[in-house]
Amino acid sequence: MADEYIVHKPAALDTVHVARRAEIKAGDIARYWALPKYDGCCAVLKLLPNGGYTGMSRVGKPQCHLALGAAAREAQAALRGLIQHHGGLALIGEAWHEDYGHNEISGEFRRQQESEWLNLMAFDCIPLADFEAGHCAMPYRNRRAMLSVFEEGTERVQLATNNYGHHTLERIQSMTNSLTSLKPGAGGVHDGLIMVDPDGKWERGTGKTGEWLKFKRLLSYDLRVLEVNTAVGEKTGRTVYKLVVNYNGKRLGVGSGLPHKADAVPKVGDIVEINAMDESADGLLREPRFKSIRHDKIKADFE
Repeated sequence: MADEYIVHKPAALDTVHVARRAEIKAGDIARYWALPKYDGCCAVLKLLPNGGYTGMSRVGKPQCHLALGAAAREAQAALRGLIQHHGGLALIGEAWHEDYGHNEISGEFRRQQESEWLNLMAFDCIPLADFEAGHCAMPYRNRRAMLSVFEEGTERVQLATNNYGHHTLERIQSMTNSLTSLKPGAGGVHDGLIMVDPDGKWERGTGKTGEWLKFKRLLSYDLRVLEVNTAVGEKTGRTVYKLVVNYNGKRLGVGSGLPHKADAVPKVGDIVEINAMDESADGLLREPRFKSIRHDKIKADFE
C-alpha cells in the first residue's frame, strides 16, 4: 500500500477541480499568498501539552524525530501558551538550510541523532485535535498568525517567507523561475512556489479544491522537429504521436501534449515550442511537453 500523506499536500493547478480551476484562472489567484517551496524535507512536529513532541515525515514516518530535536524544543518554548490553549499543536514546515542542497538535507533529516544545522521553515500550525481528525476549519490567515512569534526567527525555527496577494499567473511563473535559479549559499535551494488561499481550510491528503497550489519551474524552447513517430495507445487503441526534436545538439523525445488529429501534429522540419520543468542529469529536459507549432519562426533555438 502506498504511503498516505498526513499533511495537506499542494496540488498542481491542472489537477484542481474544473470549476475551482476556472475561478482561479479568472483572477481569484490575485488574493492568494506566495510562499517559497523550500527544497528540503516536509516535517511535522506534534507539540504536546506535557512538553514532549513527536517528529514525523509528511507520510507519518518518524525519520526526523531526533534530527529536529533542537527545533522542537525552541517551538515548544515559543508556542507554550498556544499549546496549552489548544491541547497541543501540529507544527508543519520544511526541514531546510540555505547552505545545503536537497541530498545533504535529506540525509541529515534521516540521521538517528540531533542535527547541528538543520532548520525548520514553519508554514502552518494546526490545533492537534483537528490535525488528528484530518481537517481544520480555521482559515490559513489565522493559523499563520499563531506562528507570528517566529517572525524574527529563533536559532532553529524560522517563519516561511510570505508574499501577500495581488499576483497574476504570469507573475507567479516568473517568481517561480527566479526562486529555482538560486543555489546553496546564495539564498538556498527552492524547487518551486506555493500559493495559499488565506481563507482556505486545512484537510489531510492531496488537495484538489485549490487551497494550496504548487508551481514548478517552467523552461520554454523553440526546437526543430527531427522525427515524428506513431504508435497505438494501449488503453485507447488510437494513434498516438511522439516527436524527436533537436535540443542543444541532442535528440529529445517529446510525447506529452501532442494533438490527436494527424493534421494538427507537427511535421519534420517544423519549429515547435517545448516546455519543461528543468534540465535532466543527462543534459536533456525533464518532463518535456509540446505547446504549439511556431509558424512565426524560421530559426530554432540552438541552431
